[in-house]
Amino acid sequence: MVRIEKMRVVMVLACLSMFAGLSGHALAQWPSSAPSQPAQQYPSYPPQGQQPLPGGQQMPQPPSQFPQGMPGQAINDVFGRFSLSLPQGSTPISSNYSIGIPQATVQVNVMAVSQDQMFQMNLQNFPSMMRQMGGNIDTEQSIDVAGRQGRLIAVTMKNPQANASFHAMNVFIPGPNLWIQVMGPEQNTPQIGQVLQSVLGGLRF
Repeated sequence: MVRIEKMRVVMVLACLSMFAGLSGHALAQWPSSAPSQPAQQYPSYPPQGQQPLPGGQQMPQPPSQFPQGMPGQAINDVFGRFSLSLPQGSTPISSNYSIGIPQATVQVNVMAVSQDQMFQMNLQNFPSMMRQMGGNIDTEQSIDVAGRQGRLIAVTMKNPQANASFHAMNVFIPGPNLWIQVMGPEQNTPQIGQVLQSVLGGLRF
């Protein structure tokens, strides 16, 4: 379990660093560049017939818009433990949320990116980066998420030395620029799919 957790951390950090790599571009104003592919119905992935995750867990919803460069801007911790006043001229780049669902051995990671072009560039680079890390792209297709067009990319990562592997389902949603990732041990792929469907079903824009 510790090795699986380490693999999760490696993947999350690598993906976050991918977004952070273009953070300098977030200081400029970019035009919206949402893809023009037709929206499709959310695929039956995992196969239909599985029951929803018990308990109906919900997670904090990241903001869909960020104020730009406002003096006196502050960040309030979602747990209510602190607040942070930012220097004048600060420009938010992204917000991140990590949620654990222990009974399903699943972790949910959510990132909201403030700049359209940065989000699009990283969405385009995500599959190749996962392959470079040794991952296998199991699914890559368009989906409909609450009336918005999204992209589902499912990845399986293996660690032969640890004799372990895990599965990650990633949904990228242009517009609000959300990246939702649900991951866990590969043998828990059905539960991962159930959690993803529950998360997407509870998403509001």
